[in-house]
Amino acid sequence: MPHSENLKKRIALDISVKVGAGLPNNKAFVFQMIEKLQPMLPPYYFLKLVKDYTGLPIDESLTQPPEPVQPPMQQPQQPMQDATVQGLTQGMNPMQPQGGMM
Repeated sequence: MPHSENLKKRIALDISVKVGAGLPNNKAFVFQMIEKLQPMLPPYYFLKLVKDYTGLPIDESLTQPPEPVQPPMQQPQQPMQDATVQGLTQGMNPMQPQGGMM
C-alpha cells in the first residue's frame, strides 16, 4: 500500500495530571503513617487523625481533648488569733516574769 504524505489522524486524549505534595489516597498507607506517629501523639489526637483520614467510625467523644482539671479553690490562710509564742504576749510583747524566788 503506498504511503501518502498528507495522511493525518486526529485523536482525542483524556489525560489528567496532578502535581504536588500531599497524602496519597490509599487509606491503608495513610493509616500506617498515622500509626507510626502514635507514640508521639496524645491518644485523643491519634484517634481524631484516624477518623478524619481513614473514615473509620470512631466515637466523637474519644476524639475530643480532655477537659482541663482545675485544682480546688483554697481559702486564704488567716493567722491564728489565739496563738501564743513562748515568751511573748498576744500583742507580741515580751512576757514579764511571774512569781519570785522562794
